[in-house]
Amino acid sequence: MLPLAAVGALAIIGLLAIAGYRVLAPRTESAVSRSVATGTAAGIGDPAPGVASSAASAPTPTTQAAVASATTAALTPPYAPGEVTADNPDGAVRYSVVKGGKLYLRGFVPTREAADMIVAISGSFIGGPQNVVDEQFIDPSVPLDAPTVVYVRDVVLFDLNSTDLRPEFLPLIDSAMVFLQANPNQTITVIGRTDATGSARVNDQIGLARAQAIIDRLVGQGANPAQLIAQSRGEAEATPATGPVAEDRYAQIVINGVLGG
Repeated sequence: MLPLAAVGALAIIGLLAIAGYRVLAPRTESAVSRSVATGTAAGIGDPAPGVASSAASAPTPTTQAAVASATTAALTPPYAPGEVTADNPDGAVRYSVVKGGKLYLRGFVPTREAADMIVAISGSFIGGPQNVVDEQFIDPSVPLDAPTVVYVRDVVLFDLNSTDLRPEFLPLIDSAMVFLQANPNQTITVIGRTDATGSARVNDQIGLARAQAIIDRLVGQGANPAQLIAQSRGEAEATPATGPVAEDRYAQIVINGVLGG
């Protein structure tokens, strides 16, 4: 059986959607920003870890978990436990992606029973099993309580040369409190970015200040500063351009250690 700690942590994943996260499904981070800015989910598409999504995404008369379980079990993993990929940049053994109104469960679990339990619990918090896509693989060598990273495909946009938080993104930021309050060992990393105008040194400082602005907001809501990490990638991932690109001015939230940790 799945430990109670794991069950509670999975419930928190569902609360993310309930608490106000708009979930998008971009192929690139620029597409995420563009979707947020326009209020659309244009560019919807799976970053394609290469497993089970097509078979698992269509509801059946039985359960979504049964379809996903049968499909995933028959496939060979395209990546190793803990391998760093574009879809899993932190190299988590087990991770989740929230996007397009669905929760994609990825990575490795030690038993089929554990995988099915995770699917069943997740479905009850994200509108039913039809919204859960089980892309987990079975590997008896991985620990059941391996921490899970949740990648939320949504971002906080900023105005040009600004670190001020825009009101429309405050609900997204405040939703992170659900995770912080659930587990004192859990951390949230906020990564700030800029467009390619200006010097790399200044942009790195602006990116860090944008991440820190989100952290200051969470601390003001009662978060423990020790659970919050600010990082900057400056203009490193910006669109090459001769002028400002609004969709490159953003910060992203990554939730660490949802299971275990």
